[in-house]
Amino acid sequence: MGAWGINLYDDDMALDIRDTIQDELKLGIPLNKILDQLKFNYDIEKYDNNDEEPVFWCVIADTLWNLGLLDNEVKSKALYWIDLGGDIQRWKFETPGLAYKRNLVFLKLKQKLISTQPPKKRISKKRLYVCPWNKGDVFAMRLNGELAKEKNLIDTYLLFQVADKYLHPIGLDKKIGHLCPIVRTKLTLKKKIPQLEDFNNNEIIKNDFPCKTTNWKNIYAILIYTTSTRTIP
Repeated sequence: MGAWGINLYDDDMALDIRDTIQDELKLGIPLNKILDQLKFNYDIEKYDNNDEEPVFWCVIADTLWNLGLLDNEVKSKALYWIDLGGDIQRWKFETPGLAYKRNLVFLKLKQKLISTQPPKKRISKKRLYVCPWNKGDVFAMRLNGELAKEKNLIDTYLLFQVADKYLHPIGLDKKIGHLCPIVRTKLTLKKKIPQLEDFNNNEIIKNDFPCKTTNWKNIYAILIYTTSTRTIP
């Protein structure tokens, strides 16, 4: 088991399911699609002996009840597994001393699920970062940090050009995420504000690690991963 305690959320899978539902709803993903994907991920209703189903349906029912979104179908599935004893047999086999307390957790959950759920909660939509830069744009950043001081580069400029943009997926739907810039960088040792020819006349910096793009092979580009315009002025 991936559990470290008797409570419903003392479990890696339970936390993952709860967090996935909450995060995906904030991205505007329809609830039925979220549940379908979770069922696929955990092989739910695919095999007769899947001992993760009790926790699966109970966590979903509890999460949706808290949000005021619990429907009769999910509620019935959770109550079905609770009435069968939840995952008590698994606990009796692996941690018999805690099986009784684990069963009480499910019985308490049953009382919660058959009670009136709270009103539907407003789910605030997650804001996604969309890089406003255009492909080909060139920027200069004055170096003044500790590393620049160590390398004797204080007040010189790092130059970078937007080479492309990369959709960094953050949910189950790989088409939804932060649109981040991929840049090529150059360095000028001049301490005056650089001009375009300074970019053209310097070599592109080779990176220690390939850029996180679809092929991971580009060593002359860097992905700037960010989730907010506050990160990149």
